[in-house]
Formats: sequence, structure tokens, C-alpha cells
Amino acid sequence: MNNQGKIEEQELIDLYNVGYGLYKYSPEMAELIDHIHTTSKKMEVLKSGIEKGKSEPEPAHLPDWLKKDRFRQNNKDIYRSKNKDIEPDKN
Repeated sequence: MNNQGKIEEQELIDLYNVGYGLYKYSPEMAELIDHIHTTSKKMEVLKSGIEKGKSEPEPAHLPDWLKKDRFRQNNKDIYRSKNKDIEPDKN
């Protein structure tokens, strides 16, 4: 493969990665680009990166102990314990 072919291949890889990253950080913009109808090879590679970003599930940003419904009504932690609201005597 000659030098020009390697440069073009790297450009296509970069476009794929840009499409993937664009969907992860700006899905609205990626959706606009995804609806463009074109026969350009570079745009098709960009769109395939966007499609790959769509197909992957969103990573969980919270640890498991924070994913629980902390504000549900039967959670004992949200209620005061008995005698917690009584201030001690100051003698």
C-alpha cells in the first residue's frame, strides 16, 4: 500500500472515530448528520461511526449503591430516629 493509501485509510478511521465521539458527546448534532443523504464515502464512514455509538449501551455513571431509589417512602434512612430531635440539657 502506498503512502497516499495509508493517509486515506487513516482519514477514514479518524472520521469513524469522530462520528462515534460525536454521538457520545452531542447526540443531537449526530442525528442531524445521520439524516443527510449522500453517496460520499467519507460521510458514510462518519455515519457508521454514529451508528456504532447508537448501538452501544450507555455506561452507568453511578455506583451500584447510588442507583437504588434513595427517596422511596419505605426507606428508613429518610425518617428521623426516635429522640433525635430532642436537644440535650445544657446544665
